[in-house]
Amino acid sequence: MWADPTGTYQTHDAAREAYRFLGAEDRIGIWFREGDHHHGLVDWKAFLDFADWQFKGVQPQTRYDVNPFPEMPRAFSWTAPV
Repeated sequence: MWADPTGTYQTHDAAREAYRFLGAEDRIGIWFREGDHHHGLVDWKAFLDFADWQFKGVQPQTRYDVNPFPEMPRAFSWTAPV
């Protein structure tokens, strides 16, 4: 079953704009991996890495701001007010 990763990223991109408006752009992240829709050890490691970064200030081993679809146009044209 396909989980619509492009739509997921577009939603994240729009939400990140709202986080930017709130001054919390570093509080949102996204992470993709190849494979099935089920969750496994690699997913838990990524989740805990992100949680340690957010709650403990531990620098993550993974980047949570990578766009896996750089050729995809943005799904919205608005920006949050400054």
